[in-house]
Amino acid sequence: MILRPLYTQRPIEVLLIGPANSGKRTLANQLISCRDTFISTSTNEELPKNAFETLGHVDFIFFVLDMTNRQSLKVLERALERIAPDYLVNRCAVVATKIDALQISLMDEDRVQFIVDQYTSEMQVFRCNLSDDRERRKLCDQLARLIRINQLQQKNINMSLVKAAMYYNDLPYSSRSIDEGSEFSIRSGSHVASLIAMDQDNNINAEDVEEIRDEEMMDK
Repeated sequence: MILRPLYTQRPIEVLLIGPANSGKRTLANQLISCRDTFISTSTNEELPKNAFETLGHVDFIFFVLDMTNRQSLKVLERALERIAPDYLVNRCAVVATKIDALQISLMDEDRVQFIVDQYTSEMQVFRCNLSDDRERRKLCDQLARLIRINQLQQKNINMSLVKAAMYYNDLPYSSRSIDEGSEFSIRSGSHVASLIAMDQDNNINAEDVEEIRDEEMMDK
């Protein structure tokens, strides 16, 4: 599946991985119809055998997890084992579907989160009932924004802040939170970019990140 943002000429290739009837087609159709965001140029129904060998051509991966199908969890685990950790952090997310069918659910959400955390604690896990129109539209708007942010195509991103956060992330102590009561922790450039993109009227800037970094160094 290839999506092309309306305000740029560079296409973004998105890969949906999941067993049959997990909601891939529904998710793809909704992503395509996201308001003022993407148009579709092509769709592939099958995953090539060498797909994991050519991930350099894929910009973002969504693992579609059917909560009523244990096979779905096996597909997720096999994929997580074969994808590089840094790719999992910045270019992947899990979409758990059929969460409304609790009476026939074969998987526990905590179990899913535990498995994902074995490979990276940074990957986002979304939960949605794709049969609900409003919920489906809201989810896909969030997914579209996530793609744009991680591909640095979200409008109004302060690139000075992103670069400062990426520099901060390279420091040896950057994996810890600013403090226990903080609303966010700077552990990757994508997290800070998310904050900027989600709140275009915020007052966070590159100087704020530099000040936080200096305070951390003083604490050391």
